[in-house]
Amino acid sequence: MNADVNDSSKMTEMERANAPGVFEREYRFGQTEETRAGRVSFNGLVGELVGTFRHHFQVFWATTFALFASPGKVLNTYLNGYRGQYYNPVNYFFLIASVTTFINLLVIDTDGFNRGVKDGSKNDEFAQFMGKLLEGYFEYMNISMFTLVFFLAYFSYRAFKSKGILLGEHLIVMLYVQGAVGLVSLPFYGFVALDQTRWMFTFFSYSTLVWVLYLIWVYRDLFKISWGKAVWKSVVVNLLALFVFYFIILLLALIIITIYLIWSKKMTP
Repeated sequence: MNADVNDSSKMTEMERANAPGVFEREYRFGQTEETRAGRVSFNGLVGELVGTFRHHFQVFWATTFALFASPGKVLNTYLNGYRGQYYNPVNYFFLIASVTTFINLLVIDTDGFNRGVKDGSKNDEFAQFMGKLLEGYFEYMNISMFTLVFFLAYFSYRAFKSKGILLGEHLIVMLYVQGAVGLVSLPFYGFVALDQTRWMFTFFSYSTLVWVLYLIWVYRDLFKISWGKAVWKSVVVNLLALFVFYFIILLLALIIITIYLIWSKKMTP
């Protein structure tokens, strides 16, 4: 290209668009100013943001509907490398987990946990400490949900090792499953908001039941196995994952409580 980069009048429109650093003269508001060709206007930027949001919104709900209509098709398609038509499983999970955590903070009365622990404890400091642990669990529930996914993926991998699906691919399966179950559990928070004491246990029971039933359907549709085999493998995977996960949580909690009690005794005159 022999055109002078400072004289855009000698360049074609295509040359001007593809030449970095090219400036063109334009008259705006009674002033002559140098502006870079192909500048993005504010309206154009807003249009891009709206278009990006609309695209993510459409792909998110298309993925959600497909996960409940035919989870095996979605997972097989994604695992075989055709991923453009479905929402990224990590983004899908973290979006729903973050919304769940936010709603937890709005709906669940963590002060009620503090009062309940305090009423059953003779030590106000210990009761306050336990209340803080419970409060922290709900504030960071998205992290605990993500951690649980690794245990579920591992035991799912062990249960279906003969199918040839890798551990990382089982992790993708569990991210989708956990996200989908979390999404359909969100409306139940309305009942928890009305009466936490009455509906909290029902909410967790409902979420667990939906999780187990949906995982059975996923295993059945993904691996093309019988319903009986899908049921018992789903139950075993969940029991093992939950047992190991909560055992580690309780062990860590006991260690923290022990350290706290030792520290508080040393600090007490």
